[in-house]
Amino acid sequence: MELQVYSNQRMERIEKLFDLSGEFDTQLLDEVCQTAFQGIGPEQKMCMDALGRFQQMTDAWGRVDAILTKCQLSQSKFIGLSIMEKFIQTRWKTIEKPQREVIKGFLLHVLRSETDVESLTQAHKTYLKKIDKTVVELLKQEWPHEWPDFIPEIIASSRKSLSACENNMQILMFLSEEIYEFSEEQMTQNKIKLLKSQMEGEFSQVYQLCMEVLEKAHTVSLISTTLETLLRFLNWIPLDFVFQSDLLNVLCNRFLAAPEFRNITIKCMTQIATQVGPASHDPSFLLMFNVVLESVKQSIPLDINLAEGYEQGNDSEQEYVQNIALFFTGFLEKHLDVSKVLMKFSPFSW
Repeated sequence: MELQVYSNQRMERIEKLFDLSGEFDTQLLDEVCQTAFQGIGPEQKMCMDALGRFQQMTDAWGRVDAILTKCQLSQSKFIGLSIMEKFIQTRWKTIEKPQREVIKGFLLHVLRSETDVESLTQAHKTYLKKIDKTVVELLKQEWPHEWPDFIPEIIASSRKSLSACENNMQILMFLSEEIYEFSEEQMTQNKIKLLKSQMEGEFSQVYQLCMEVLEKAHTVSLISTTLETLLRFLNWIPLDFVFQSDLLNVLCNRFLAAPEFRNITIKCMTQIATQVGPASHDPSFLLMFNVVLESVKQSIPLDINLAEGYEQGNDSEQEYVQNIALFFTGFLEKHLDVSKVLMKFSPFSW
């Protein structure tokens, strides 16, 4: 009997979560989230169901500012961002421009605040990534017409602090993925064409920022994120951008032999190597092949039993062997004529 009374009282309290007439009870949302994600039994199911109902409420998006600024649990904040993300995807154009500007300003304020946190735990990095993806949904709605200065703004903020630069690289990576990899299922053909045109038209600024980081930065996480971002760009940027800049030189001389960067670097070079360009690019392809070959000779002893070494290696070392194999097979498949030149003149001694 006492258990039933407690359950009814608990249910009555949870029902207050759906009352949007007054000030939102962020502490209650934290309590419900804690039980939903850490509890057991009927009460846990009741709280999980309540969270599902709350996220489906038409006006729940109006509580996101309170959720993100006052809730203590990361699960609560994730729910708030999920609500906002869905609202931007489905109902963004139903509100007036001044209100859209307020929401945009709020999200950017939250982004800046979270980016400035000095000590990032893994949970906080995951939360920041969710903010980034919400901002990218906003960009898909607002850029370029309602947010024409996005690229100059993100470039300028990247030069103010290392943390901002690293997170901005992640935003640019997510944006590239949305436009060039996932867009078919989410946007109209006209919208895809518009965003691709805008991205390619302003890409020289982004590319310059990437090169500045790769040439000058020393922070491992910033360099790694920039290389990951560059890998996404290499899916679609012209080869001229690659061969007319100092990119290959930087990749080969600064990162290819560094254990902490060699896997993502060889992935970038594989993406370049598996493209086909005019004959004028053949010398650059030849040079890249030979540089990678020499690097592999230095990193993998010539007298090693590769099969045994692979089995005994750690995850990073095994990934390196796999990435090297993908580079060589991809290169030889796409550049048969260049490969014949290699076979004729290159000193394969291993």
